Order: sequence, then C-alpha cells, then structure tokens
Amino acid sequence: MVKGGAPYFITAGHCTEAISTWSDSSGDEIGTNEQSSFPDNDFGLVKYTSDVAHPSAVDLYNNSSQTITHAADATVGEKVTRSGSTTGCTPARSPAWTPP
Repeated sequence: MVKGGAPYFITAGHCTEAISTWSDSSGDEIGTNEQSSFPDNDFGLVKYTSDVAHPSAVDLYNNSSQTITHAADATVGEKVTRSGSTTGCTPARSPAWTPP
C-alpha cells in the first residue's frame, strides 16, 4: 500500500508488537513499524525503509501467492480470507475497526 507517497505493508499486530524493525534474509533492515494494534484489532503497519521490492500480493502458504489488484473498505461481518504462517489461509469475517 502507499501512504503519503511512501510504500508500506500491512501485517499482523501480534507480529509488530514483538519487534520494531523488519529485516530481509541477509539481516538488512527493510522497514520500521509505524502503527500497531494488538490484541484489539491485530494489525500492523510497516513503512519500507530500503529500496526493496514491494510486492502487491498475499502469501497463500502453499508455494503460491495471490496478486492484489484492487482494494476496498469491507463492511462489518463481510466474508474475507485471512492469511498467516500459523493457520495458512482461513475464512473469517471482517471485524469492526478503523483502518490506518
């Protein structure tokens, strides 16, 4: 996603609560946390701090990914799919919260 002209990515808040910076597989910093919410909303907003690829895709945890072609505000209770390393892709319902 882009906010104020800068690239960001969204991840789980339980991940951003535990650390303040993000690194690539070489240990080089690629981003810093800008906003985090857990356990209430469980989301984190990370600003890229290096010139790395900014993929617009979601990892499906089956050796594939889904390209994000557009986004919209979800209605409360709308059926969605969440993706995470612990549970893989699972069905869910959109909670009531205000996005960053």
